[in-house]
Amino acid sequence: MCIGSQITIPLGPIPFTFQLLFVFLTGYLFHPKKAFAIQMIYLLLGSIGLPVFAGFSGGIVHILGPSGGFLVSFPGAAICISFLKFKKGLSDLISGLLGLFVIYSIGWMWLGIYMKSLVLSFKVGILPFILFDFIKMFISIYIKKMLVSRLKLLSSF
Repeated sequence: MCIGSQITIPLGPIPFTFQLLFVFLTGYLFHPKKAFAIQMIYLLLGSIGLPVFAGFSGGIVHILGPSGGFLVSFPGAAICISFLKFKKGLSDLISGLLGLFVIYSIGWMWLGIYMKSLVLSFKVGILPFILFDFIKMFISIYIKKMLVSRLKLLSSF
């Protein structure tokens, strides 16, 4: 998460980062409690001021700011992806899409409160990111499959 948030392209109130790639990976690779804990630790580290958020920044101001809804949605999305994957047996794609829905819903509403317009917050906080977020999801599925196959290969020795 910390690495993914440092790859940043500013696009208005919501920067383009690779955080979601790591949210997906957390959900795909870890069981629900661990996936949730990883994301909560990330938020806690950033909230107390460690520079783990986008642009090597930290502090509670990021949680309370316009993009805070996206940040606070990460634990819920990770547990959703993981639960649907490990407990319900859904595919990576379906569990990832539902996790993305969690992120978009919370982030969009939160940003809408700041902007006083759900239409504008959708145009600024969701629309420019949809294609890239799908790409990040597919990349994370590929990375997960590579890691799982390599770990199986290593465990066979």
